[in-house]
Amino acid sequence: MKTKLLSMALLVGSVSIHTALAQGTAFTYQGRLTDNGSLASGNYDLQFTLKDALTSGNTAGTSIAVAPVGATNGVFTVTLDFGSGVFTGAARWLEIGVRTNGSSSAYTVLAPRQPVLPTPYAIYAAGAGSAATATTAGSVSSVPAANITGTISLGQLPSVLLTNNQSGVLLSGTFIGNGAGLTNVAGVSGGGGAGGGGGSGGFLWQTVSGTSAQAAANNGYLATANSQVTVTLPPTADVGDVVRVVGAGSGGWKIAQNSGQSILISSGVYSAATNYTWTPQTNAPSEVGIGAIAISADGAKVFSLGAGQTSSVAYASSDSGVTWALRGNFARNTGGFVDVAASADGTKLVALPATGGPLYTSADSGSNWTARISADNWSKVASSADGTKLFAASYIFSFGVVVSSDFWVSTNSGVNWRSNSFAGRSIFSALASSADGAKLVAGSLGGIYTSSDSGETWNFVFALPANVFAPGSVSGLASSADGTRLVAVDGNLGFIYTSTNSGTNWTARAGPLGRNWRAVASSADGMRLVAGSVYGVSGPDGGIFTSIDSGVTWTLSLAFGSTDWYVVKSSADGTRIVTTSNFGALYTGTVFSTTPGTPGNLTGASSSAVELLYTGGGVFLPVSFIGPITPR
Repeated sequence: MKTKLLSMALLVGSVSIHTALAQGTAFTYQGRLTDNGSLASGNYDLQFTLKDALTSGNTAGTSIAVAPVGATNGVFTVTLDFGSGVFTGAARWLEIGVRTNGSSSAYTVLAPRQPVLPTPYAIYAAGAGSAATATTAGSVSSVPAANITGTISLGQLPSVLLTNNQSGVLLSGTFIGNGAGLTNVAGVSGGGGAGGGGGSGGFLWQTVSGTSAQAAANNGYLATANSQVTVTLPPTADVGDVVRVVGAGSGGWKIAQNSGQSILISSGVYSAATNYTWTPQTNAPSEVGIGAIAISADGAKVFSLGAGQTSSVAYASSDSGVTWALRGNFARNTGGFVDVAASADGTKLVALPATGGPLYTSADSGSNWTARISADNWSKVASSADGTKLFAASYIFSFGVVVSSDFWVSTNSGVNWRSNSFAGRSIFSALASSADGAKLVAGSLGGIYTSSDSGETWNFVFALPANVFAPGSVSGLASSADGTRLVAVDGNLGFIYTSTNSGTNWTARAGPLGRNWRAVASSADGMRLVAGSVYGVSGPDGGIFTSIDSGVTWTLSLAFGSTDWYVVKSSADGTRIVTTSNFGALYTGTVFSTTPGTPGNLTGASSSAVELLYTGGGVFLPVSFIGPITPR
């Protein structure tokens, strides 16, 4: 039989993918074979090969031989399976060879090759590696956006996607770029930083024609109304955020506060520690200021324990030292008190008598006192912020020599105590605690000790330098609330030392040197410090020095000739200071601020302006102003 193919055609709908779920890659092919112009009948051997071109080209996959293939009236049907990876979207042609069934002759290749039409590509579409159109798809990993039609609901979009014409969209994270392509953004001006426009992205100004506006961080408000415009501070802010208000209308402006907020005011700009205003509290009883002083965290409650004419006395003030009330008489302790400590809220107190004997505790702001443990000589006391953990140092003298020293610990506000004896150790002349009572720092003649376990164990961390005349001696210590930032003053050689890693390392500060230091206090963050010195016959006068950079630089804030300043205490934010002198005078230093919370405000007249910088803790600082502004 001659096998020359006179015609070869793919019947319409004759190629289809198997429809079983486990369909694999096989498909059926149906064709029509003629032999010398007549429809072929009988059995034939057929060979099928995939090519990537109509002529010549390369083979895709391997050839398939099928035998016998029966043809009836020219029509035959075969199942072909070239395996995976051959129908990838590129053009394919089917080359067919034919010979008589059972013949050993070479296959006669039919011409032309048959193009593989879309139906077999259903094999590839099952994986959906590429599709121009997909009406329904269980999952899609990558589809060009230009090929997507229809509506995608907002619920199907990621939560971080910013969409057009949406209200109440909150953005977070880091934005990169200079905004050069932005248009139609009102009020954007150049400049950066707190004083020049809010950063490289611009500072947003808003015109307020009404009488009120809720401020947002890093925004400016131009008050244009003819009646006073109230601008309320942002309820929350990050340190470094800025709010500006300008009175362009005749009505001026008022900046209202939220709960827990205040605005510091001292000559308009709080730029240096000298802005404390010092007030002698001349209406205090004569015993106040002679002895020991304690202050609550907010600076409102002040306690003074000293010696009266016939007994030791305790006085308390609830208005930062303006008025005082007697809170206790201690007939035995005519020598007064050597130290007192208070809980942060000023409710719990612990006091050490100067003549030894029992120490005293109070749980009601000094109204009632209870005698606790006794010691020969007391030196220093400290308290945790909640007043639960108390720490006291005592010592025993014999013929002018320290025989032993004890460190006492209470974990129940002074009800019970236990001692931790340090035989032969120098007297603890200074003591400070972190807010939680875990980290302690103590000073003595010659050096500094630290404890990280509430006084159970101690480490000698720093030996003070000495000269040929005297050793260094710690006369005052203070700690930040977390116990990280520490400050120590040397009463013998006049140095100030600071640590930023809980006492592991110490740095001697450059000034002011040569002072006879007696006390030091710190704000809760350890940034604002105050130190008191006494008058020296051959040295400088006594004075109160303050620092707002954790002791790097110091400024003389209060001095009266030969006055000695023995005690200094600070509020948690460092804006209120209490100090006493050798004359028994009590002074309070204040960085003026508005009344905390919603009762307080700052007002400005027409053509006045103010720029407020948020420093944390609900406190805003006026870093610049124009015209008269009034705090209330």
